Amino acid sequence: LVAMAYEWSVFLEPATFALLATALGAIMYAPYRAKLFDADMKAAAQREGTSSKGDHQHNSEANHVSKVMAISMPIVGSIVLILLFYFLAKIFVIIIIFICLVSLASLNVTWYPLSEYIVNRAFASHARIRDWSVKVPRVELVLSLPFFLTMIIALGQMAAWLFTGHWIPTNMIAVSIAITGMMFTRIGSMKIAFILLWLFFIYDVFWVFLSRFIFGTSVMLSVAGPVSQLSLPLVIAYPRIFAKYSYSLLGLGDIVLPGLFISYLYRLKSSTAIQLSRAGLSYYAIALIGYVTGFVVTIAMLVVIQSGQPALLYLVPGIFIPVTIVAWRRGELRTVWSPPPLDPAPDVEQGQAPPTELSSPAETLLGGNEDPRPDDEVEVATLLHK
Repeated sequence: LVAMAYEWSVFLEPATFALLATALGAIMYAPYRAKLFDADMKAAAQREGTSSKGDHQHNSEANHVSKVMAISMPIVGSIVLILLFYFLAKIFVIIIIFICLVSLASLNVTWYPLSEYIVNRAFASHARIRDWSVKVPRVELVLSLPFFLTMIIALGQMAAWLFTGHWIPTNMIAVSIAITGMMFTRIGSMKIAFILLWLFFIYDVFWVFLSRFIFGTSVMLSVAGPVSQLSLPLVIAYPRIFAKYSYSLLGLGDIVLPGLFISYLYRLKSSTAIQLSRAGLSYYAIALIGYVTGFVVTIAMLVVIQSGQPALLYLVPGIFIPVTIVAWRRGELRTVWSPPPLDPAPDVEQGQAPPTELSSPAETLLGGNEDPRPDDEVEVATLLHK
């Protein structure tokens, strides 16, 4: 009885709650941050001319997952997994270099808003210093004080990870990679999400359970062990209190892949291109509840089976099936399955405040973002927020 109570104490572990909070925080923040980023890019393109705007639209389209990409991603993932299984020690240096480059870019994206806020507050009365910037020719790079401050923060975090391997800087880098991946990779329809998520569902089940019949051991679990021991920012890890020298782990794929679908539902809710029923919970809220349910079931199955579990085995049905059923009952399944192109960002005219439809994840979760204040007051508040 004591042993059974000890095993089920994982539900009381702060590490378990921290994993869930981290995953939900990244999933909810990424689409909101992406929408603000798109609005900024569109406003900048309108200031600089139609050429830049065309480049932005081309880049936005290039980030959308196509049917071919959705099919090929699990195949590429399988190839990478096999390479890590056989050659992890030999290609370790290459992996570190690649992760450093990805981490530097991701940390810059994640920390830039904070750096911009700090610079604006510190040099509020010195406009020339605050607004100083230099555009690097032939490269899409603008040097500014927020950029340099962000680089200092990012390099500091990377140094802390490389030289200490501590779980705090490792997790911060991993979360930045997850947020950046969800920001710049878009799913344009539920049809693409169906292909992507259910193929990765099969991918996870095969490499965790069935690969042992071909390779003699579970390839996924064999790779996950060294990855966590080497403190690579490919998993989120929190130390357990009730189990000494043990960690609760969640792979980045278990955050990013469901997060891509949930981000699509967030954009669907916020889009002005289509009209959906406002009765009951939004599809975005339903998917978030499904993610929490799938996460809890994953932890329960870990205790019951006493073996590593593919989280997507429970997360994918947890978010996809409820959304499908509700959309079918509302008569909106066809619209959600293959909607018209969703507006990537609201139009921002020169000298005009951004629309107030840039709702936060919490506002979207609760349903609706109507503001009862007068129009002029809303416009001032929106400018201040921007």
